Amino acid sequence: MFKTEPIPEGHPLYDEGSLVVVGSTFEEQLLLPDKDVMLMVYAPWCGYSKKFFSVWEAFAKIVSDQAHLIVAKMDGDRNSSPLPEDFSWPAYPTVLHVKAGERWPTVFHGNRTVANLVKFANEHGSQQIKLDPSVSSELESEL
Repeated sequence: MFKTEPIPEGHPLYDEGSLVVVGSTFEEQLLLPDKDVMLMVYAPWCGYSKKFFSVWEAFAKIVSDQAHLIVAKMDGDRNSSPLPEDFSWPAYPTVLHVKAGERWPTVFHGNRTVANLVKFANEHGSQQIKLDPSVSSELESEL
């Protein structure tokens, strides 16, 4: 049996640009035929998660107009995956990418910057992220 918080009031609920996922909404919100999903699994008590929130929120804001990409987050301490063979996280925060129409995630490894998250989404996504040129050049300076 997997863990789940109650479904958020106002479901689907967005917080700081991220779709809030719980265990019971995991499959319906992450395994989509026509959209890529980037999911951050965090623990509220984890210092690394707390430090990463500002980067994640900046990433969510920059890609908010990308129709093919959903940015989501889930409290991995209070929720678990109904698909533990395919979705697991050994540490917090863990970033997973699910390509449109697929059931298996790709795990992000690397320096946790907005530029690297965009690059990762482009490498594994069904479509490229199209950013405003000024944002693109700002991100390139991060790489």
